[in-house]
Amino acid sequence: TILFFDEIFHLFVGTFSGLNDISSPSFGRRVIILETLSRYKSCVMMLDLECLDLINKMFQTFFAVISDDHPESVLKSMQSIMILVLDKSEDLPENLLFILLSTLGRKRSDVSTAARSLAMNVIENCAGKLETSVKARMFEHYGMEKPISIVGPLEFDLNRSIELAGEAKGKRKKEVIALGFESSANKIGVGIVNFSGEILSNPRHTYITPPGQGFLPRETVQHHLAHILPLLNTALSDASLAPSDIDCICYTKGPGMGGPLQVSAVVARVLGMLWKKPVVPVNHCVAHIEMGRVVTGADDPVVLYVSGGNTQVIVYSEGRYRIFGETVDIAVGNCLDRFARVLHLSNDPSPGYNIEQLAKKGEQFIELPYVVKGMDVSFSGLLSHIEGNSVEKLTKNQCTPADLCYSLQETVFAMLVEITERAMAHCDTKDVLIVGGVGCNERLQEMMRTMCSERGGRLFATDDRYCIDNGAMIAYTGLLAFVHGENTRIEETTFTQRFRTDEVHAIWRERSLSVRAELGH
Repeated sequence: TILFFDEIFHLFVGTFSGLNDISSPSFGRRVIILETLSRYKSCVMMLDLECLDLINKMFQTFFAVISDDHPESVLKSMQSIMILVLDKSEDLPENLLFILLSTLGRKRSDVSTAARSLAMNVIENCAGKLETSVKARMFEHYGMEKPISIVGPLEFDLNRSIELAGEAKGKRKKEVIALGFESSANKIGVGIVNFSGEILSNPRHTYITPPGQGFLPRETVQHHLAHILPLLNTALSDASLAPSDIDCICYTKGPGMGGPLQVSAVVARVLGMLWKKPVVPVNHCVAHIEMGRVVTGADDPVVLYVSGGNTQVIVYSEGRYRIFGETVDIAVGNCLDRFARVLHLSNDPSPGYNIEQLAKKGEQFIELPYVVKGMDVSFSGLLSHIEGNSVEKLTKNQCTPADLCYSLQETVFAMLVEITERAMAHCDTKDVLIVGGVGCNERLQEMMRTMCSERGGRLFATDDRYCIDNGAMIAYTGLLAFVHGENTRIEETTFTQRFRTDEVHAIWRERSLSVRAELGH
């Protein structure tokens, strides 16, 4: 009997694969077969786990062939079949969840708008069924021999969070609360923040590679998948909140590494539909700025944003954060990280931190290329120079690794101080805010503070809790946008590796006072 049904459904799936050719003479007959199967539930229910491979292939076929040109009956028939299969499955297979969720999350030419709509409709209609399975199966670390997936067995128990939330009811005045996911590089973070800027929880985990190695997208994705749901559980528990207490779900849209960005985008999207919450995409760079402003109280400073992927001098003007100067090649953090690899320094807790500690022992300053071009800087030539000469100098005992780290830091930080001071003069601003991972470097803060003091200004900076990528900065910035009326359709909650700071309309900077007054803050 199993063999008989296997053969029958092989024919069905083969028939459905021809639905992509609307002009074919057989298209009408294929549609009739599809509609017939969707009407007779008993036929679909025969597709039990014995036919799992065929079920997977049928789902894949539906997503591959569906297009905006198909009649509405085709979409509804596919949707009915998929919903029935999911609804009748006692334990949703891992591969089936992967097909569904990855179709929803990918932004590629082989995934059509119609396919995403189909996936979203199915998820919305099966929310109750999927919630248990998604919590139990999403985002476990896979071995290198398996393809990157976004699902896997993982216990995700919210009972304790709900229990704590019940205990806390009545103790905290209800405020607008946002949940934020950050995964643009090698850190995965989940933060919960209210509109007052109070950080209710902010756990994160860093993917650390062996000395001398950077982090590759594939392995970074696997790390993030393994940790994102445990971090979510921890964040909710630490904040004594349940999903019902969250008002919006925020995630990093970009810039960053494509694979890692996708992790947060897909999780935020799925949770948004399961929990029926609005989803807010956030610019990573702007999030660093807003986190720095709320933590330090800086009002309208010149911002120096320095990290492993970005180096920018920024000033707010007319609704946007304008970039006055930036690196013309690699970021300052990337320069420091790559030289740490040359010296085979540990990546724990970060290569930049270990360069900073070694630099404190340096006694000899070695002159290095100093490249400032107006408001812009260049680090690639400097890095090439020190990489090319360091081995010889160390071999001949002309200097120590500490001397090289000291010289590199002094040179690149002096370049950053120069362009920041130039922006201050241009904008007639006395205050500076340093944000981004490199911003917690104590020597950079010291040099910048000296310059600000000489100009009668102030330096605002934070420690590694807030400078380094974290979920709270995404939650807070997304919450600002959400409260001020930003509304993003679920179909538009995508990600992009290139998303410049000045592309964002910071509506909250213009409206924040009036909205805070309305909300009683």
